[in-house]
Amino acid sequence: MSAKSRWLIASHNVQNISHWKNSESTTTAYTAKASYRIRLDTGKIESRGECINIDQHENILSLCSKNISKLCIKHCLNGHKKYISIIINFFAYIFGFLYFIGNCENKCYSSFQNKTTHNSTHNETQTICYRKCKDSYYIVFDNLVPYALYISFIAWCMIFIENVLLSNVYILKRIWKKSMMPYLQLYVSFFHTWALCDLFNWNNRILIAVPSLFLNQIIIINNDSIYFKERYKKVIIIQLFFSLIWNSLLIISLRRDWFYNMHPKNMFTLMIAPETFYLNNISVFFSKGSSIIFLLLGQIIFRFKHPDKSYMLRTNYTVKSNREWNELFRNNRVNKRKTLEKDVEKMKSTLEITI
Repeated sequence: MSAKSRWLIASHNVQNISHWKNSESTTTAYTAKASYRIRLDTGKIESRGECINIDQHENILSLCSKNISKLCIKHCLNGHKKYISIIINFFAYIFGFLYFIGNCENKCYSSFQNKTTHNSTHNETQTICYRKCKDSYYIVFDNLVPYALYISFIAWCMIFIENVLLSNVYILKRIWKKSMMPYLQLYVSFFHTWALCDLFNWNNRILIAVPSLFLNQIIIINNDSIYFKERYKKVIIIQLFFSLIWNSLLIISLRRDWFYNMHPKNMFTLMIAPETFYLNNISVFFSKGSSIIFLLLGQIIFRFKHPDKSYMLRTNYTVKSNREWNELFRNNRVNKRKTLEKDVEKMKSTLEITI
């Protein structure tokens, strides 16, 4: 037996006698822990990698008024009322899609623009379009479109405001301060939304594109700070499926030419010499949309495999050698013992005064 092996055996014997609770691991190995506690120089114990005593009522709205917060939780999250936001979201998707494919003016203008003479003005083309639409089935959408735009926009804004106000403060802080995943998802969603708005030429259709794509991703990220109870996880999964279907439907609609009056153009210059090469808004929309779909699929798979875990509540693992962990926990126990001794002495003095 080598000197190193003898030293390891002796080291383990010392650990067992000292009750270091090393979990049968050698001091030369390393361990990654997701959560642990450390006593700071100020004497305060800080928990790293965990959220303790999460209360549903400690949300952003409670910072302004606790009574209003309790009232909103009662009428928005308790029982089957938690599915109201899903129903509103579903109808917002329907009205938004009807607006995209049923805009009579855009549909007619695109259809008849090539059929008119080059000398025809824009107003003349619109007049011809309107007459054609009067006798077509597009008149059904023509009556619905002006309302569909604002119904969808208001519905998504209401869901977003509710999501932010009812988010737990501590979980929300950990999601946005301790993890890179939310910012990665927002980065992809931002360029995805920007490309679609550029395809729409920044007209009134962006009132549907921005909340349904960008704000919806923020809602999905914040969901873990609202529906952290296991019985609420179905709400998150349903919203993920809706978002997955919506993003897929937008890509399919663009491919099948269901959207009219689109404006493909270059967005980024990738190369200048020897030949200028651009990245246009269509390629950006398709690539970022595909990335969003895969991110949503990964999140759905994770939530089905681990229904009791939170996807966005990522934990930063800390890697230390087992010797360092032992020293850290030993210091915590020593400080805890000193604190207990002080409390005992204080209690004794209090009893002596009372007696």
